Amino acid sequence: MMYSDKKILIFGASKSGERAYEILKNFNFKIVFFIDNNDIKFETFFCGIKVKSPSILSEINIDEYLIVIASMFYDEISSQLNSCGLVKEKNYIEINKLMKYMLKANMSEITKRLKNTLEPSLTEMSYEKMQLKDSCCNILITLPRGLILGGIENWSITVNRGIKNLNKSSYLVNLKPSITSEIKNAYTNNKIINLNFDKIDYFDALINACNELAKYLPCTIINNDSFEILQISYILKEMYTDQVRIISVLHGDIFMTYYQNDMYSKIISKFVCVSQEIESSLIKCLPERKNDISSRTSPVELNNIKKVYSYEKEPIKIGFAGRLVKEQKRCDYLLKLIEKLELKKVNYEIHIAGVGPYYSIISEFIIKQNLKHKVKLYGLIPHYKMNDFWSKLDIYLNLSDYEGTSISMLEAMGNGVIPIVTNVSGVDLFVKNEINGFVINKRDIETAEKIISYVYGNKNLLHIYGAINKEIIRQQCSVNNYVKYLLEL
Repeated sequence: MMYSDKKILIFGASKSGERAYEILKNFNFKIVFFIDNNDIKFETFFCGIKVKSPSILSEINIDEYLIVIASMFYDEISSQLNSCGLVKEKNYIEINKLMKYMLKANMSEITKRLKNTLEPSLTEMSYEKMQLKDSCCNILITLPRGLILGGIENWSITVNRGIKNLNKSSYLVNLKPSITSEIKNAYTNNKIINLNFDKIDYFDALINACNELAKYLPCTIINNDSFEILQISYILKEMYTDQVRIISVLHGDIFMTYYQNDMYSKIISKFVCVSQEIESSLIKCLPERKNDISSRTSPVELNNIKKVYSYEKEPIKIGFAGRLVKEQKRCDYLLKLIEKLELKKVNYEIHIAGVGPYYSIISEFIIKQNLKHKVKLYGLIPHYKMNDFWSKLDIYLNLSDYEGTSISMLEAMGNGVIPIVTNVSGVDLFVKNEINGFVINKRDIETAEKIISYVYGNKNLLHIYGAINKEIIRQQCSVNNYVKYLLEL
């Protein structure tokens, strides 16, 4: 289906909308205005274009337009548009689906440009004769958000190190090289391939990225929730079918994760899910690929640091680690929990590791509530220092609305910390309620407070549950075993 003659309405005046705007400009689409459900944005300007209410759709001849959804809430927006009588891929389309159509339509130009820029030393060696375990095959592991503190990044760094320990050729592919952090300094010995999609013509960025990764053929590309890497892989597979293999690792139990793997399923050789729940959901989405889908718990590196628990009358020490955001991680509920702990006069400390939009909100909250002695903000802690962080804490707290299998949870449990977690993906396999930790319903702050108070009054549980958790992680999260499994796919 061709869309080049349509006027474009971008649904989503956000960061994703800005990305869609830049992409569509590169393909010479005429963008008329943005649409958003947030009434605060109505009649404001975003990317220099007016933002309108969805009600505008009833005032235009919809056949002249194409609505491009640029939001992680595609499923909800799609239902909203369907209720208005609009038809998917006729009246509206998701930005990455449109991008795939555009890649297919422009493939001859893309391959022509690539052939003019690729190094002549690239060979036509048949990938069919090679296995992933062969040392001459490069393994490229995606860092979709750069070298930041996060579960995917920790997974990538851990797997990369494990592969190198087996003397294989492995690289980190950094899609956000503009983001600098202490983590990067800790991994200067690793080979990092930087691909820049920020503030650059998107089409040129794709060509440059393909050109860069083509230098590492033959290769296996391990995708971690990145549409950009799948787009690059789609192009490289078109040109070098036998020299490129894609393994997709699903880290999140959300619609968009399944959506992107469904969209590019034909170029993906194997799917690895970080929990059994995600595996089951993906099989429902791609039943014909059942034999190519498996689940495996993420690996965890432990340094056998001596564990220290709080004494009887010391504050109970709680750890919270990850991106400091409202969406998914629910840092807003973390603040509500602190208020409840204060109200109940619980003797506690909360140690918070991470960065994100909620960092400044939490910081202001601490000052306003005079909690500097109880709530401690650490900012970004490099992955290699996280064992030190957990070794001094009693409780791991996760209030997320969704997860894959939280690597922070596994790291904390491996250090003998007791988990208090919401009932998200990956929890059932590791946390048995009142046996080695506690599972609460999402957004149930009252129960979280009661459990923290209970553990404070029964600190003998720290040693009992902690010993169980260490053994669980030792048996199920071996880096060496995980890497061997990955290399044998």
